[in-house]
Amino acid sequence: MGILRLAASASSSAQKLLVAAAFLAALGALSLAPGVARAETLKYEVQLFGVEVGELTANIEGSKIRLIGETSGALVLFFPAKEDVVIETAKGKPSVITRSFEHGGKKGVWKLTFRKGEVELHRDDDKIKDETRTLKVKGEAYDPATALQELRRRAPAKSFSMAVFGPLGIYRFSARRVGTKPLHYRGTFKLVTALRKKMKKRPRLPPWFVALGLGKGATKNPELNVWLSDDDRKLPTRIRMTDRIGSLELFLTEPVITQAKNE
Repeated sequence: MGILRLAASASSSAQKLLVAAAFLAALGALSLAPGVARAETLKYEVQLFGVEVGELTANIEGSKIRLIGETSGALVLFFPAKEDVVIETAKGKPSVITRSFEHGGKKGVWKLTFRKGEVELHRDDDKIKDETRTLKVKGEAYDPATALQELRRRAPAKSFSMAVFGPLGIYRFSARRVGTKPLHYRGTFKLVTALRKKMKKRPRLPPWFVALGLGKGATKNPELNVWLSDDDRKLPTRIRMTDRIGSLELFLTEPVITQAKNE
C-alpha cells in the first residue's frame, strides 16, 4: 500500500514536499559562539507515509548554507529529483537564495533576493521563463530555514511569529512550544500573499486521492512540528510537516561538527 500511495502522489505532491524538505533541512543552521565560526554537516533521512523517499545534507559554514537533496528508494522509479539550494544570510536573516533543481527530467533555477519590505523572485523553469516578480512584506521576511534557525536561537521561548517565503508565496508562520523534554514546537503556515491570484483558492482533493486514504489527518494550513536536542546546540533531531496529503518527516542521522578558525 505504501508503494501505491507513493506512485499516486509522486508527480504533484512529492515535488512540493521535496522543495519543503530542502528548506527545512537548513534547520541545522548556525549556532555560533561569539567570535567563533563553526561548520556543521547535518544529514537527514526523509520519509513520506513512513517510507524512505529521500536524503538531505545541509552544509553550514559562516553565513552560507548549502542544501543538497535527492529522492531515493522506490520514489526514484516514479519521480527522480535533485535539489541544490544555497542560502546566503546577513545578521541571521536571508539575503539571497539560489535554488537549482531537476524534477523528472525538467530543470529550473529560482533566485530570491530579500530586502526590507519585499522579496524579489527571479524564476526560470519549464513553467515560467525568465520572469521576475516582487512580493510586498510587512517588516522583515525569512525563508523557512532561517525562520527556524531563529527558533533555535529563541528557544525555549513560548511562542513567536514572522513572515516566511514559501513555495506559493508569503506565509505568516506562527509557532508555540508544546513540550520541554525534548523541546517541541508546533507551528502553522498561513498563506497571506500568493505568487499568483489563482493560488489563493485551494483546490479540492480528487476522489481517488481520498479513496486511497491520502490526506488523513492533514490540516487546512501546513503544520510544522520540530523536536530540538536537549543540549546547547538545540539541533533539530526530528521534523514533521503535515500538509493536505499527509505527513513528511525528516530524521537526523549524522551530525558532524568541526570548529573553524576564529573570525
